[in-house]
Amino acid sequence: FFYNIPPGDTKTMNIFVMPGRPGEYDFSTGIVALTDDNFDSTLVRCVVEGVQQEWLEMVPDSLLTRFDERGILRTEYDRISRLERMAKGLYYRRRFIRKKLPQVVKLVETGIGMSGYSLDKPASTLGAVTAAKDMMEFTYRASRLAGEITEFHDRYRRYVATGSWDPNDIIGPAGFGDERWINVPQPLTYQIRFENDPNLANAPAQEVRIRHPLDTTVDVTTFRLGNFGFSNFNFEVPEDCAFYATRLDVSDSLGVYVDVQAGIDLQTREAYWTFTAVDTATGELPTDPYAGFLPVNDAAHRGEGFVFYTIQPKPDVQTGDVIHANAEIIFDVNDPINTPDIFNTVDIDPPVSRVNPLPPASISRHFLVDWSGEDTGAGIREYSIFVSENGGPYRPWLSGVTQTSAVFSGTNGSFYRFYSRADDYAGNIEPPKSLPEASILVARPNFPYDVNGDGTVDVIDLQDVLIHINRDEYEPQYDINDDQVIDLKDVQEMGLFWHQNTP
Repeated sequence: FFYNIPPGDTKTMNIFVMPGRPGEYDFSTGIVALTDDNFDSTLVRCVVEGVQQEWLEMVPDSLLTRFDERGILRTEYDRISRLERMAKGLYYRRRFIRKKLPQVVKLVETGIGMSGYSLDKPASTLGAVTAAKDMMEFTYRASRLAGEITEFHDRYRRYVATGSWDPNDIIGPAGFGDERWINVPQPLTYQIRFENDPNLANAPAQEVRIRHPLDTTVDVTTFRLGNFGFSNFNFEVPEDCAFYATRLDVSDSLGVYVDVQAGIDLQTREAYWTFTAVDTATGELPTDPYAGFLPVNDAAHRGEGFVFYTIQPKPDVQTGDVIHANAEIIFDVNDPINTPDIFNTVDIDPPVSRVNPLPPASISRHFLVDWSGEDTGAGIREYSIFVSENGGPYRPWLSGVTQTSAVFSGTNGSFYRFYSRADDYAGNIEPPKSLPEASILVARPNFPYDVNGDGTVDVIDLQDVLIHINRDEYEPQYDINDDQVIDLKDVQEMGLFWHQNTP
């Protein structure tokens, strides 16, 4: 009996037994909780053992050895034999279990029906004895098949996609920040990795299939295959190749050939890779479950594989568009394993920056230059400031700086022009500029000690210099000796000039 009992509920079963002959009987009841891992084998074994025990306990051995005929169950024997042969060969996988289990159960149920027929007949009749012998052999063979199913679950179960055990992944452009910003002047490179996890597998993989739907933001016509590898082998694909098929001879190290097919379905926008082990003798999929091309992974990484490809975004992508990527990987006939979903955000717009306006002239050859900028995507990473002296070509003054101001030291009497360029974290660079954004003339007046500009050098100028000593804000007109520091040296020089030039 099989019941689906919700958590917290109870189930009551009444069992009525009609003995076939006088005597004492021992009864026992087994309760088995069926899970996805043990359902198939437990279902068959419960049914088979019920039939088997019935005849083992109730049919004398002397009756089972008297006749050879298979009688009415000959067809069932033949079907069981075919199932056993299939189970030992190519279909010794979960696909076989799933497809053939209903037939096995039906055969066993047929045996159960025959047991009732036989018990209703006198034990001395040929029909009863033949049926008893046939039932014994039938249930014995079915029980062997159930044992093979159990062995399959114990020895040949592979991947189970559960939480952190997922060993497969996809790697794309790193990008910048939480949004993984990228620009798009060159193809994007992706790598899909897979592993025969030693915690969940104990036999080599014979077939690995990768299915990779491509995002609507990429141009499928630009898809190109890259190199691939498995079990510490690395194989190159010809350049500019969107489809590839070959047979690899790795029999010296892995004992099999490997058929490789890779390409893209332009209609479904799906890239694919298929790796299939081939028996060197038959040219077919190996029947030996321990023959395959991807061993269980070990410290030497022999159970790992990978594929590379490149692709370009569509020409009309805009800043802020998101490119998603994920793949589905199937080992043999197991359930698909999905890689984590990765993404990148497009940034195609360069940043904008400027040098802020300067005064027309500076009485000090040291003056402050500041700049600013903004970016709509990844953000400004750094600035470069260019300067032209007296109409000459622009040259870098500062390169790759993150600050937004600096003191420039010029030459008295020279005229300077400035512009800035910025680049962002996605790699976009602001275009060069042909016009200056700020300009300034470095020119001290004839009376450099006239700091207040009233046309005379007097005690008031001296007092102004004294007031500005050691202030946080640097004001170049009070830096009498141009050493970029306003201190007692400036006062001394100012005082000396005033004393020497005052009647």
